Amino acid sequence: MNMMSAEGRASSSGRDLVILVHGLTGAPGEMRYIAKKLTLQGFDVEVPMLAGHGKGYPEVIATGWRDWLDSLVRVYDEKARDYDRVHVAGICVGGLLGFMLAQVRPIASCTVYAPLFAFDGWAMRAHYALVPYTWPLMHLPIARSHIVKESHPFGLKDERLRELAATSQEALIPGALDGMPYKSIADTYCLGQAVLKVAPRNRTPLTIVHARDDEVCNLSNAYRLRAAAGGQVRVVVLEDSYHMIHVDQERGKVVAATLDAIRAAIPEPARA
Repeated sequence: MNMMSAEGRASSSGRDLVILVHGLTGAPGEMRYIAKKLTLQGFDVEVPMLAGHGKGYPEVIATGWRDWLDSLVRVYDEKARDYDRVHVAGICVGGLLGFMLAQVRPIASCTVYAPLFAFDGWAMRAHYALVPYTWPLMHLPIARSHIVKESHPFGLKDERLRELAATSQEALIPGALDGMPYKSIADTYCLGQAVLKVAPRNRTPLTIVHARDDEVCNLSNAYRLRAAAGGQVRVVVLEDSYHMIHVDQERGKVVAATLDAIRAAIPEPARA
């Protein structure tokens, strides 16, 4: 029986484990569609809750990207011994954390959805261009707790889902918050810089899936990761989605790209 609990586990008793990583201020439930489809294809899935998530803003603010990465490392160290291979896929910050996991643990394939190095999408206000210069200020007590609320179009081109998100992120994704603290924006920038620093040493097959019309981070972010990363890299561009590609109108294509990446990493006899 295929199952996925509120804590984020789906099981099909396969030989491959896929760790799915939710987004910053998100929750495991946002990966439910991807997890279900992967499980139906015979893969076991874990969707860990990142450190500081699932509660409120103070808990998120109290953590940083290294704490979030440690959440994935702990799951890997606990589960990997039971599988032939471990794969990772994640959205935005979660995708970059998955990439970092692949640099510190053996990962068979890595799929990054909508990588973010700069807040340069078409819906971002001009002052986001200052993040590379002002991020240290976002750690100051007077600024770190300031919340930037999610706003239209909420990362979604699907109008039905957008209406749910407009009500609250909780309505769309149980456990998700409806904004992002300044401190977490700074942590996002620092994570991106850490990814670019280690990327040339990458040897894990990498698939990047990004929407052409991403309103949060321009498609150039995907090409920036491709240019920086060593090893085999493939970019898949979606034409009918915004930032939240794993739940938006082309989520089926996101699943297909993820499955392609996973299957390409499995030796031929094991695929039969």
